[in-house]
Amino acid sequence: MFRLLRRGDRLLISERDEDLFLVRQVRSVVGEYERWGAFSAAVRLAEREDLVVEWYLEEDVASAKPLRAARL
Repeated sequence: MFRLLRRGDRLLISERDEDLFLVRQVRSVVGEYERWGAFSAAVRLAEREDLVVEWYLEEDVASAKPLRAARL
C-alpha cells in the first residue's frame, strides 16, 4: 500500500511500512492507495498547495512496465 506522508511543504510517497515511524516525527498520513496512482494524487495535492513531492526511485522503477526494444 502506498501512503502519502506530509510534513510542512513536503509530501513523501512511500510503500515502505518502516516509513510509518515518520508519522511520529511530525508527519501526517494524507492518504493511502493500493496502487502507484498515489503519485497522481500527490501531484494534484502538490499543485494545489504548492508542495514538494518526494518518492523512492526504486519503487517507481519497480512499478514501471518493461519497455520493448525498438527495431531499427
